[in-house]
Order: sequence, then C-alpha cells, then structure tokens
Amino acid sequence: MKKNLVLLVIVLTFFCFAPAFAQTRSQQIITNGVTVSLINDGMGLRLENGNSSGDNHTVDIVVYYADGTSELKLYRARRPYTDESRFWINGAWTTSRVRVASTTRDLTKRATAISLPTAAQAAQARAQREAAAAERARQEAAERAERERREAAERTERERREAAERAEQERRETEERNAERIRREAPAFQESGTAAFQRGDYDRAIADFTRSLQGDPRNATTYNNRGAAYNQKRDWDRAIADFTEAIRIDPNYAAPYRHRAFAYMQKGNNTQARTDVNRALQINPNYQSARELSAELQRRGN
Repeated sequence: MKKNLVLLVIVLTFFCFAPAFAQTRSQQIITNGVTVSLINDGMGLRLENGNSSGDNHTVDIVVYYADGTSELKLYRARRPYTDESRFWINGAWTTSRVRVASTTRDLTKRATAISLPTAAQAAQARAQREAAAAERARQEAAERAERERREAAERTERERREAAERAEQERRETEERNAERIRREAPAFQESGTAAFQRGDYDRAIADFTRSLQGDPRNATTYNNRGAAYNQKRDWDRAIADFTEAIRIDPNYAAPYRHRAFAYMQKGNNTQARTDVNRALQINPNYQSARELSAELQRRGN
C-alpha cells in the first residue's frame, strides 16, 4: 500500500512539473501566467499577462525556425495597462480592474513552433544572462573609473595651467613694477653718475650711468657720459661702443663724435678720428674742444 502511494505521488509530481520542462512544440504556451503565441505568420511573438502582481514578466522560450534551427531567448512582457471586466459575484455584476501586459517581439526569420526550455537550458540561459550582466557591470565600472581618471587628470592639468598662469602673471607684474621703479630712478642715477664723474670716481660714474640706462635705454646723453668715463679709464673699445650708440640714437649730437674721435686717435686710427671730429664741427662749428682735437690731429699729420 505504501509503495503504491509513493508511486502515485511520483507520477503526480511528474505530471505537475513536466510541462515546465517540456520540449513539446506548439503555437501557444502558458508559463508563469504569461501567454506566449506566434503571430504574423511566425515572424513575431505576442506575450500577454493578466497577473496584477507586477508590471514586468520575463519568460525563457525556445523558438523553432522553419530552417530547422532553434534559439533560446529571454522575453519580457511590459507596458502594462488596466482593463475593466465585469464578473458575476454573489448574485450581482461587479466591475474589476485587471492589469494586463502585452508585448510583441519580432523574430528575425519565420518560426514554426515555440516551447518551454528544459531545466538545463533555463539554467544555462540564466547563467549566460548573469555573466552578461556581470560583464556589463564590469565594463561600466571600468568606464566609470576611466572617466574619473580622465576628469582627475584634466582637473590636475587645469590646476597646473592656472598655477603657471598665475605665476607668469605675478612675474610680469613684478617685472613691470621693477621696470617702473627703475624708470623713476633713472634721472637720479644720471645726476649721481655726473657727480661721481666730476669728482673723478669713474667706476662709480659708470655704475650709476648703467643703472640710469636700465630705466632710460634711449638716452644719448647717458651713453655719451658713460663713454667719457670709459675714456678716462683708457678703456677705448667700451668707450667707442657707448659713443656709437649715442650717435645712433641722436645722429646730430656733436659731443659723442668728438669723444669717439679722441678714442680712435688713442688707438692710432687717425683717419676715423678726423672723420668724427669733422662731423662734430659740422654740427657745432663753435665746439672748442673739437677744434683743439682737430688741430692736434693736423699736427700729427697721418
């Protein structure tokens, strides 16, 4: 008796659960409360669900195509809407609102039948979906990390550029302040250089005239005065360079011609000396020291 009862339970269990794993092909199946059927001459599936427990319903379906191939895919029934139906309950008609989800999925080629997957197929499909979801999560995490890395790098580079721009702006402002200070101080250094020259302190005169030229680099008088200090130190080449710059700035300034003529004469270049002293006298015929230097050159002959 017990053996028969156990056998009956096994048989009933098989008949209850076997449809969930059946390979029987059909044009319509019902699983998890979702009705799945072929439409459009096998080119599409319709999934309908009248269960009000949720809006989304997923179903694993095996689709058999006309060319003999098959495909196991996951389908979802979505886009719920509410339908009103009338029911006869306790001797009266009652209106009940039923949630219905209906979704159509197109197929890539004509199907001949559909069925539920086996347990192994369903498990494999779940594993594949989970692996795909894990891979998507990994890719999203990698993309997020890469995006954060790029944003951090861009932020660091932007901060570096901004710091460099601030430093450069501060440098320019400092240089401008220093240049303005030097420009304001140029006349004072010109005066102190002249005073040092007059008392015979030619090194101090050269230093002060140099500071004055930093603030006023186009002052022909300062170049002439510094050249005169170099003449006093018998540094003929530097003296000639300063007189030449004074002449370049002001070609009608007689003094640097006369002083350069003296430097050339000391170097033995009397020809250039005569040219310069003659030019000084052309600019100022009453230039007494130029007349005296011209007379000295004439006495020297060549």
